[in-house]
Amino acid sequence: MKYITAFLFVIFSFSATALSAEPTSPKPQRIVSLTLGTDEILLSLVDPLRIVAITQYASDPGISNVSDLASVIPTQIKHPSVEVIVALQPDLILAASYTTHDLVQQLNDLGLPVLTLTIFSSIEGIEKNIRTIGRRLGEPKQAEALIIEMKARLKSVSDRISEIENRPGLLSYSLEGWTSGKETTFDEIVTLAGGRNLAAEAGIVKSPKISLEAVLEWNPDILILNAWQPEDSNTNNKKLLAHPALQTVSAVKTGKVYSVPGKYLTSVSHFIVDGVEFMARLLHPKRFPINSSNP
Repeated sequence: MKYITAFLFVIFSFSATALSAEPTSPKPQRIVSLTLGTDEILLSLVDPLRIVAITQYASDPGISNVSDLASVIPTQIKHPSVEVIVALQPDLILAASYTTHDLVQQLNDLGLPVLTLTIFSSIEGIEKNIRTIGRRLGEPKQAEALIIEMKARLKSVSDRISEIENRPGLLSYSLEGWTSGKETTFDEIVTLAGGRNLAAEAGIVKSPKISLEAVLEWNPDILILNAWQPEDSNTNNKKLLAHPALQTVSAVKTGKVYSVPGKYLTSVSHFIVDGVEFMARLLHPKRFPINSSNP
């Protein structure tokens, strides 16, 4: 009987160990990124030697938070195609729900490993993306470290603005009439920085065009312009501010129109916290002096 008991104990111990052990697989060594957000996450998580290609946007300091690191990556893709990507012999491809559907489908049909991310409109979603990427890269601890740092910096901002009652009303606007409402990172940045997104309060969802009449009706305290655009943003912003109707808007009358670097407004990586800190300093300079080291 004692031999049977010992045998069963060994079998049980082996089974428990097998079930508790996480499956292991080689870490990807030839990673291709097809989005700027994954460019930024990748370059913060892995040795650049493991990355064979990123997007051309990664090198643009106006919109990229990793432009200084991007130069070491051998290939920066301008026009992604199946031929270009296959030639790189990737063992992991990072894409997004807004990546061209046909391209992703063709890559999947060829049996290439594609990780497609889908959540970009909130910090919670960005944290999930970082965890997902970290697990797939075999770097879960590094991913968690990024998230912990994000939370700590956001708490620091939150602590400084917690007692502010009168929060200024902001509006993101462009010459063409684009704005950002609910379900956008801009809305989250403004809220976390101690402001109110007037487009979101008016029920605007995502990033549609709005009428000039809406801007006049909402009368923002602060007008936010994106300093990065494919075309000459300075010219466009000057044209916008010269519009006769806008001269009655509070933000224009008081000179509170700010051209903000695109990399602070559009990041869908952990660098979104830089945007929150930048916006907080803009809205509440007395609580976030320029020489402050945190943030």
